[in-house]
Amino acid sequence: AAIELRLNTLHEHFHWSPAKMNRVITRLRAGGLVKTEGGVVLLTPHGTDILHQFREHNLTVPTRKTAPA
Repeated sequence: AAIELRLNTLHEHFHWSPAKMNRVITRLRAGGLVKTEGGVVLLTPHGTDILHQFREHNLTVPTRKTAPA
């Protein structure tokens, strides 16, 4: 997984141009969502919070209420 998070190859995994990846990473850094350490892109605590909120509100499957037996 570490190779997939490397700043110099991340664009390949998204199938984006390096320029587009740089623009996106710049915006994510400016928003405090990611940081880079040793050439690897990492979520910040704020980025992790936003990710969890997104998952909770957008990726959860609503539970169906069952009729009483």
